[in-house]
Amino acid sequence: MIFFPNMTMRRYVHEQKGTGVYGESVGQYTYTEEILVDFQHENNQEFAKRYGIERQNLYKIYINQSVSLADEDLLIDEYDNQYLIVGEI
Repeated sequence: MIFFPNMTMRRYVHEQKGTGVYGESVGQYTYTEEILVDFQHENNQEFAKRYGIERQNLYKIYINQSVSLADEDLLIDEYDNQYLIVGEI
């Protein structure tokens, strides 16, 4: 696959900080690095086939193979829009 980076995003890693009053996990996001990404809109037909529904505001983000992401990571673009990972990496 050809990688065409068109955006820089800030990566934040979720770190667990303890347990809350009701036994829930309490954590916070910590900045780790800036990464170059190939940012593309999700094709609704492809998503509808895979999950049986149609959604708005979904994107595909391609990154360099040397960057490892976790399911809990948070990505923020230069306009402070936040992106969470949905599905598999």
